[in-house]
Amino acid sequence: MNTDSTANQTVILRLENYSVSAGTGERLFETPPVSATIRAGSGLFWAGKIGTGKSLIAQGIADLLPPFARTSGTMKPTAPSVALVPQDPRLVVLPSDTLASLGRVTRAGTPSSPSLLETLAELHVDAERLRHVPFRDCSTSERTRILLALALESDPDLVVIDGWAEGASPFEAEKVLELLERRRRLGTAFLIFGRETPADLPEAFEVRQLSGRPTSHAVPLIRRVRHDETLDAKRPNLLELRNVRVARGRSGGSGSERGYQAVRGVSFYLREGGSLALLGPAGSGKSALLEAIFGVSSHRSGRILFGGHDIPPALASAPRFRKEMQLALKDGAAALDGQKTVRQLLSDAYKIAGQKPDDLETWVSRLGLPERILDLPADHLSSGESARIALARSLIPRPRLLLLDAPRTLGLTTDDGALLSVLLGERERGMSLLVATSDPSIAASLCDHVAMIFAGVVVEVGPAARVLEAPAHPATLDYLEGSSRPIPQNAWEPGCAYTAACRSREVGRCDVVRPRLEALSLPETGERRRIACHFPLRGAFPEKPEA
Repeated sequence: MNTDSTANQTVILRLENYSVSAGTGERLFETPPVSATIRAGSGLFWAGKIGTGKSLIAQGIADLLPPFARTSGTMKPTAPSVALVPQDPRLVVLPSDTLASLGRVTRAGTPSSPSLLETLAELHVDAERLRHVPFRDCSTSERTRILLALALESDPDLVVIDGWAEGASPFEAEKVLELLERRRRLGTAFLIFGRETPADLPEAFEVRQLSGRPTSHAVPLIRRVRHDETLDAKRPNLLELRNVRVARGRSGGSGSERGYQAVRGVSFYLREGGSLALLGPAGSGKSALLEAIFGVSSHRSGRILFGGHDIPPALASAPRFRKEMQLALKDGAAALDGQKTVRQLLSDAYKIAGQKPDDLETWVSRLGLPERILDLPADHLSSGESARIALARSLIPRPRLLLLDAPRTLGLTTDDGALLSVLLGERERGMSLLVATSDPSIAASLCDHVAMIFAGVVVEVGPAARVLEAPAHPATLDYLEGSSRPIPQNAWEPGCAYTAACRSREVGRCDVVRPRLEALSLPETGERRRIACHFPLRGAFPEKPEA
């Protein structure tokens, strides 16, 4: 960190006509351009009225802009050590986070970092009292001071504060200014955005006015379509789910009394001969949904139709479905009788299907396994070998629909030509495929369409190539970029399941009103997909190139 003697010489950030454009729906907003030179140990207070674009500029400098926001002008260097103290804490923490859950406080209630303890004390924050208090239950002033202390702990070159002293008392604001001045003298630069300049702002801080208002102009509308045409409309529905819910946890009771709902109101359909990948993080409800479709989960509600007929919760009472629909579990060994040989297990599958056992050697060869495995007991197989034999047993009856859970347990990768050729060959034969996976590359290799599922809710459905290339839901984008967070506990509260981690949310709407999965279309391209988002990302629907 630079000292005061060199502070006026070291440039850590330079903005030249820098502006940010972002928007959803029908309007695109662009902030007025700003220019500034930030030196180590300097302080700049940018004052501006509500709506002048302060937050967008602050988020742009900290590289925390909403998805598909765009910048113009220059920002050099583009990646200094920057810490943001945002107006909305959900940009950097979850509402359910606490000092303890972030690993910042020991069991005794003492912050694990001595510097953090000192900073919290300087800001008059009672760390012991707030140890297990969720951020959403802290006061606005407490949240701001805690986030400032956490930002300073990383010893950044520049601290950007968006929303000066929101909700702070004069005493609290005074303590914040005293701390900022002490850190500035040690070389930390501060860029503060606020509505009004504080009267006791240290003299070393330069004050500027953010003049003007963001400009806006119309953008092509994403329109709602009357009929869902996101999947091939030329073929009849083979599988249809209507408001399906699946409960997990304690037995007895109903709904949430059994623990929690792993699947919450999922509706979609799969055409005859079609393929759909359920893509999402661990714990999002993918496996629970496949089990409900196959009828091995009795704790479910809603309707599941297969070939136009209702599937009962206990599928064992409807053996006709067993031949036409097969489930390949991620735990292949659990589906095999360990005392039988592979030859016996495959022969049994032929008998159940009413066929004469034949070509057993061909099956194991197609699956990339040696012929000698036919005479081995199932309990001598590896987990990957067990999963492949279980898959063969599912494919032998020539089902109309295969439910494939976690293909990676089969040892499947996009480089595995043998296994891919088996599955794609069955698809060419006319078999429909519903895959549950957390791997986007496998989803793209096996399926024509993708349904992104998060916290038991399907948030986006569309052509695999388009969804994976240009996602329309923030949850899909974050997941593909590898920046999505674990499913928070409050994802099951009213509102959008992704609100806590979403950078495009609107407080008061996204956290209150759960969006419906609706078919959306952009007239310029004609592309359609289903999205459950109040503010779908415009970048997912690019305009046609000019002729």
